[in-house]
Amino acid sequence: MEQMNFNQRPPLMFFKTLQRGHMKSVESDKVLSMEELPINNNGGQGYGFILYQTEISQVPREISIDNVLDRAQVLLNSLPVHTYDASLGYKSTIELKIDDKVSSQLEMPCKVEILVENMGRSNYGGTWFSVDKSSKSHKAEMENLPSGIQSRSFIKPKDTFLLMKNWTKGVCFINGHNLGRYWSKGPQQTLYVPAPWLQKGQNELIIFELHSFSSADVSFVESQIFN
Repeated sequence: MEQMNFNQRPPLMFFKTLQRGHMKSVESDKVLSMEELPINNNGGQGYGFILYQTEISQVPREISIDNVLDRAQVLLNSLPVHTYDASLGYKSTIELKIDDKVSSQLEMPCKVEILVENMGRSNYGGTWFSVDKSSKSHKAEMENLPSGIQSRSFIKPKDTFLLMKNWTKGVCFINGHNLGRYWSKGPQQTLYVPAPWLQKGQNELIIFELHSFSSADVSFVESQIFN
């Protein structure tokens, strides 16, 4: 087993990369679904993530979300407020009450962010959200996201498995290749890493973690692990 530790190179916080303007955005007066994005020769986006953003002048008392067919994380000024998962059987409109404890941590103007993850191929319908049930139209910015936490290490170029036991949920890339998604709920705890995607000397691993990690390290093991 070979271990890779991230402590010597601090994690790169995703929302800080957005603030630096490293990614292109799409502006729209209405919220567009992933397939409606005017990208890829107007073919939309078939997979991955979308970050919806809008800015308001005051802290919302309530956020209403309807018709999310995948998984959505709601944030206010990058502070996590709620995670919606359609796979749990949610059908009705979700009404999120913003309590005083959250409101007290927010500065104005307030940025409402909804990070949507494509969890399958239910590509019908749309996604929308409103703030305080106001009829006022807000602009939304959609981001096509490849970012996360980076490190480098020396590993031998042979077939191996990446063990993600200390992480919650996200996506891993090795030398620019997408290894797939990991999720602590299992049953799969490892991601297959084929030898041709590795190289002698330095290899770059990028982890896009959606929630949190208990320890900033991963391990390369010889066989797959299920819980």
